[in-house]
Amino acid sequence: MRKSSPWVFFVVIGLVTLALTTIGGASAAPVGTIRNIPLHNGGFRRPPSNGHANQAPSRWVYFGNVAQSKSSVHVTKQAAHSDHQSLMFTANKSNAIEGYWQGIDAQYNTAEAVSFSVYFKSDHHSPLKGTAQANIGVEFHLPEGEGYKVLNERYLAIKPSELSTTRWKKFTVTVSPTRDVIGGSVHFVISMADGASPGGTFYVDDASAKVQVKPMASTDLHNGGFESPPSNGHANQAPSRWVYFGNVAQSKSSVHVTKQAAHSDHQSLMFTANKSNAIEGYWQGIDAQYNTAEVVSFSVYFKSDHHSPLKGTAQANVGVEFHLPKGEGYKVLNERYLAIKPSELSTTRWKKFTVTVAPTRDVVGGSFHFVISMADGASPGGAFYVDDASAKVR
Repeated sequence: MRKSSPWVFFVVIGLVTLALTTIGGASAAPVGTIRNIPLHNGGFRRPPSNGHANQAPSRWVYFGNVAQSKSSVHVTKQAAHSDHQSLMFTANKSNAIEGYWQGIDAQYNTAEAVSFSVYFKSDHHSPLKGTAQANIGVEFHLPEGEGYKVLNERYLAIKPSELSTTRWKKFTVTVSPTRDVIGGSVHFVISMADGASPGGTFYVDDASAKVQVKPMASTDLHNGGFESPPSNGHANQAPSRWVYFGNVAQSKSSVHVTKQAAHSDHQSLMFTANKSNAIEGYWQGIDAQYNTAEVVSFSVYFKSDHHSPLKGTAQANVGVEFHLPKGEGYKVLNERYLAIKPSELSTTRWKKFTVTVAPTRDVVGGSFHFVISMADGASPGGAFYVDDASAKVR
């Protein structure tokens, strides 16, 4: 495997931001968003073959325990899956290990599964045989500060018996990183291990890579239904796991859990607009790393009170804030709020309102904040309820 080869050095050959969210090292790619990774010269068409037995493909980096000047790997016009060229491997050196790799600068996380696919064909006149085998692999590398070390990798070994001399066969290896990393890289590797008694030749062509991201998944929002604690009828009773904020002391707050209305189960959170220019609300924070490939959605059900509907200058708000880590003072990176006017609320049915936003930069050690609030304005009146708050990220 390439990581054990001390003569291979890291180089940057491209740039791609993969995506983000959270899963483990899956062997099969999750169903979800699929994005191509811009591999360069995956069809090995550059440079045009000159017939030399060690002519390297552009944008790929050679490695092996054989000097490249004596390599048995080169671009060729003898076979091609598409267009006019491929990369040819000849197994003619006992215990030789040779191959090419390409690195893509990337941030990546455990929500992503990276797939690397290559077409293979054994030579018709001299098929691969003996102890020789082909390999394709994906490696996740750490950033410069961690020595470009391999975080984790997966390789697929392809035996001579698995290759055809009459048709091209596509082989794919899929792997997820074992931890979230910003500033790392993904390496795509094609190689040959000759073993003690190798023989024959094979071709590879049309290498491609994709990243698959899980579909939008729920975040761990606590007490979104405001069922805890059970309402005791106090006008300022706070919901568990949510944090109060406002320009009114919480002891005088007009926001509390209640059994007077509920979208589901038995309780909701009630806001009463009875203080001119008051701003009151609750928020909940979730520790997270995030990046610009993510979209966060926060949804809440609202209903105006039947006997005393929200009116006047009062309005409800839902918002999402991306906060920076402690080292940057927990400042707000960016945010988005949705203002809900009294006329948008119903007294007879619950309506779902959603705010969606992406962060403006990649951050490790930050947090999401989900906010529900009321701004009374100069002439407020009435009351409304909120229930079944939920959040998703994709």
